[in-house]
Amino acid sequence: MADRPTIQEKLEAKVQYLRERLEESEDALNAIRRGEVDALVIGPDGEHIYTRKGAEEPYRVMVEAMTEGAVTFAPDGMILYCNTRFAEFLKHPREQAIGSMLQGFVARSEQPGFEAWLRRSRAAPARWETILQTAEGGRVPVQFSTRPLRLELVEAIVAVVTDLSAVVAVAEVRSRLALIVQSSEDAIISTTPEGGVDSWNAGAERLFGYTAAEAIGQPVLSLLIRSKQLAEAAGDLEILRGGQPLHHEAVVTDKAGRSIPVSLTSSPIRDLNGRIIGASHILRDISELKRTEEALRRSEAWLREAQRIGRMGSWDWVFATDMVTWSDELFHIFGLEPAPIAPNFYKEQPALYTAESFARLQPLVAEASRSGTPYAVDLEILRPDGRTTWATARGEAVRDEDGAIVGLHGTVQDITERKQSEDKIRESAQLFRMVTDNFPGSVAIYDGERRFRYINPFGRQVTGLTLEEHIGKRDEDIRSPEAVDAYLPLLLKAYETRTPQRQEAQVSLPGGGYVLSVIYIPILNSEGKVDSVLGIAADITERKRAEDEVRQLNAELEQRVADRTARLEAANKELEAFAYSVSHDLRAPLRAIDGFSHKVVEGYGDRLDDEGRRLLQVVSYNAERMGRLIDDLLAFSRTGRLEMAPQRVNMEAMARSVAEELRQAEPERSIEFALSPPPAAWGDPALLRQVWVNLLDNALKFTRRRPVARIEVGGQVEGGEIHYWVKDNGTGFDMRYADKLFGVFQRLHRQDEYEGTGVGLAIVQRILHRHSGRIWAEGQPDAGATFHFVLPLSESAPGAP
Repeated sequence: MADRPTIQEKLEAKVQYLRERLEESEDALNAIRRGEVDALVIGPDGEHIYTRKGAEEPYRVMVEAMTEGAVTFAPDGMILYCNTRFAEFLKHPREQAIGSMLQGFVARSEQPGFEAWLRRSRAAPARWETILQTAEGGRVPVQFSTRPLRLELVEAIVAVVTDLSAVVAVAEVRSRLALIVQSSEDAIISTTPEGGVDSWNAGAERLFGYTAAEAIGQPVLSLLIRSKQLAEAAGDLEILRGGQPLHHEAVVTDKAGRSIPVSLTSSPIRDLNGRIIGASHILRDISELKRTEEALRRSEAWLREAQRIGRMGSWDWVFATDMVTWSDELFHIFGLEPAPIAPNFYKEQPALYTAESFARLQPLVAEASRSGTPYAVDLEILRPDGRTTWATARGEAVRDEDGAIVGLHGTVQDITERKQSEDKIRESAQLFRMVTDNFPGSVAIYDGERRFRYINPFGRQVTGLTLEEHIGKRDEDIRSPEAVDAYLPLLLKAYETRTPQRQEAQVSLPGGGYVLSVIYIPILNSEGKVDSVLGIAADITERKRAEDEVRQLNAELEQRVADRTARLEAANKELEAFAYSVSHDLRAPLRAIDGFSHKVVEGYGDRLDDEGRRLLQVVSYNAERMGRLIDDLLAFSRTGRLEMAPQRVNMEAMARSVAEELRQAEPERSIEFALSPPPAAWGDPALLRQVWVNLLDNALKFTRRRPVARIEVGGQVEGGEIHYWVKDNGTGFDMRYADKLFGVFQRLHRQDEYEGTGVGLAIVQRILHRHSGRIWAEGQPDAGATFHFVLPLSESAPGAP
C-alpha cells in the first residue's frame, strides 16, 4: 500500500496538471494576442500543438504550403490563426488578421447568414459559400469548409477556405455563353460521341421545327439528314471523332419534310484531358443567301446576255493598282479571248486601235483622270483577225468617299453595223441626190403637214424659187392656182388613204402646155401615220405624143394584118380547092394508065418479051404510088378543112386499140408494146386517133429490120400541159435532119429502104397545131427514135387544175 499513490496524491497531481495546462493555455492565448503563435495543429487524437514562430514542425510547413486558405477561429468568431493564403484573400496583413473578428471580413450582404453558419460550425462540420470583403474594398467569393475542435480547456473551429473566383467566373462565362446560344439566330447543337443530340437551342427549334424535348436524345443523322446524304454525313461524323473540325454547306430536312440549305460548322468538344467527349454543330439557314446568289447569278447572266445582244462591253480601271478589268463581251468586241486581266491602257491598248483613233482617245482619258470629265468617242478598232470595226467608247471617273478620283469605268459598244448603215444611208442620200438632181421632172418631199422638206433642181426651175424658199411652205403658197387645182386633190388623197396616188394631168407651164405624170407615195412611221410624202411629177409630153403615134401605127398595122390575113386565108382555100380538084382530076388518068397496063399484060403478055413486061410493071407500080400520093395529099388537105368536135378522149384506150390493129396487120412479126397509161386529153377523137395511127405505124415501119420490135407508149402531166411519147428501137435518125421530119413529102430514107410518101408526120403536126399542141423528135442513127407531142390541159381532162 505504501508504494501505491494515495487519493490525496492523485488529486494533487491532477491539480498540478491542470495548473500547468492553464498556464500553458494562458501563455498560448497571450502569444496569440501578441502574434507570436505561428500555427495551431490538431493531432490525430485531438491533442493540440501551439507552434511558435520560427518552429520547424512539419505540420506548420504543410499548412503554409496550402493553396487554399486555412483559418482557426473561436466559437465567437475571433481568428486564432490563419495562413498566408487566407491573409492574401483579405488583402490584410496576417499579423493584424489574427485576433480580429472573422465577421468583420464578411461582406455586408452576407452578414445575415453568418451567425447561423457559425452555430452550425460549432456543432458539426459545415460548408458555407459567402463573399469576403477585402481591405481594399474588393469582394472575394469563397467557400468555408469547417470542423469543430474541442480541446480540454478550449473550443475552436478549423476551416479550409477555397477561393471561388475562378468557379464564379466560369459560371458567369457559362451563363453568358448559354444566353448567347439561346438567343442566337443560328441553330447550335451539341452531340455525344455516338451522334445523339444532348443540347438544342431556340435557333434549332425555329430552324427545324423540333422542340428541345423532341430532339434531345435523338440521333442527329436520322433527325436532320436526307437519306441520300446519310453516307456522306456519317463520314463527316467519323472525321469529327478523329478530332478534325468541318465547315461546308449541306441540305437538311425540317420536321415538315422541307429541304433547307445550311452552312454547317462542326467542331469536336474535348475535356480537360483532351479527350473528345462530343461535338458542337452550328447551322445557319442560307436559303436567303442561296436565293440572293441565284438572283445574282441570273442578274450576271442577264447582264452578259444583254451585253452580248447589245454588243456592249464594260470596263474598270483602278489607279492604285493599275488594274484594268473587262467584261467577256468587251474581249469579244476586240476579237480577244476573255482573260482575268485586261490589256493595260498605255502599254497594250494602243495596238488595239488605229493610230488616229488612239490619238483622239488618249487626251480624253487623261482629262477624265484629272478632272473627272466624262467622254464619249467613236473609235476604229484593229482586230487580230485583220478586220477593222467601229465602237463607241464611254468613260467617267470613279471617286472615293472624299471625292478624290481613284479610277475610271465605262463601256465600249460595237457600232460597226450602225457605221455601215450610216455609210449606206450616206451613199443612198448621195445616189438620191444625184438621181433627183438629174431627173427630168419634179421630185419633192413633203412632211406630215404637207410642207416642203426638199425639192430637186427641176422642180425649183419650174417654180423659179430656191430650195430655202420652198422649205416649210405648202404648194398653195408657191404654185399657180392652175397647178394647185391639178395636184392638190391627189396629194390630199394620198395623206388621207395612206396609199400611193397616181394620175396624168395637162397643165400650162412657162414655155407652153405639158402633160405630166404625177404620183404621190406616202411614207408611214412605226405608228402607221403619214410621216412624209414623196411626190414625183414627170414630163411625159413626148411620151404621150409617141404613144399616140404608136397607137395610130398599130391601128394601121392591125388593118394591114387583117387584110393580108383575109387574102392569105382566101389563097389557102383556093390552094386547098385546087389541090383537091387536081387530086380528083388526076385520079381518072391514073386509073386509065393502071387499067390499060393491066389489060396489055393480060391480053398481050405472051407477045411481050421480058423487058416489055418489066416496063409495064414499072408503069403499074408508079401509077399505084401516084395514087397513094394523091390519097395522102387529099388526107393532108382534109385535116385543115374538117370541123373539130372536141371532147374528152381516153388516150390509153385509143393507143392500145391502134397498137392492136397494127399488130394484127403483121402477125408474122415479133412486136413488144409497153404501154404506161397516158392521161386523157381534150380534142377531136378522129384526128387524135390519126395521130396515134401515124406515129405507131411509123415506129413499126422503122423497126422492121429488128428481130424484136420494142415500142413504148406513155404520158404524164407536166405543168399546164400533157406530155405524150412513142419510143422505138428502130433505125433512128441523125438529129441534124430533125427539122425535115415534119415537112410534106420530106424523107430521110430511100424508097427502096422504107416505103412511104413523106406526108404522115406532116399530117400529125397539122392535127396537133389545130389542138394548140406541138411535136418534136429525138433519135440517134441505129439507136431508135422517140416522138414527143404535148396537148394543153383541159377542165375535162384528168389532172387539170
